[in-house]
Amino acid sequence: MAHLLEAAHGVPFKVLDEFSGDRFIHYQKWQNQLLNIAIHPMTINQTEDFDGVEVEVLDCLQHLVIEGIRLKSLKREGGLVELNQIIMAAKIDFLFKLLNDVSHAINLSKTNANIKLLLDNILIVWSHITHLKTYPQILENKQ
Repeated sequence: MAHLLEAAHGVPFKVLDEFSGDRFIHYQKWQNQLLNIAIHPMTINQTEDFDGVEVEVLDCLQHLVIEGIRLKSLKREGGLVELNQIIMAAKIDFLFKLLNDVSHAINLSKTNANIKLLLDNILIVWSHITHLKTYPQILENKQ
C-alpha cells in the first residue's frame, strides 16, 4: 500500500516516517509554498512561514529536488503537478547543482553561518530554476 501511495503522490510519502504530530501538515505547507515559488517567482517575498524553520525548509526543498531529478532521469511524471511543470522546464544539471547547494547549506547550518541568508539565496535560484541560462554561484566551493 505504501508503495502505491508513494508512486501516486510523490515526495510526501517518502518522508512521512520522519514526522510526528502535525509536522507532516507543516511539511506539506512548505512543500506547496516551495513549488509555488518555482512556478510563480513573484511569490519569493512571501516566505515568512519559513522564519525559524530554515533547516527544515531546506530539507523539504532537498526532497523536492531529489524527486525532481529522479523523475526527470526516468522521463516520468509524478503526482505533484507543479513539480512536473518545474522539472519539464529545468535543466537537469542545474537541478544537480541546486541539490549540491542545498546539501551544502544544510551542512553549514551546523556552523555559525547565517542560515536565513543561505535559504534566501537558494530560494532566489529555486524561483528562477525553470528559466536559468547559467547557474549562479550561491556558495563558495571549497575543495
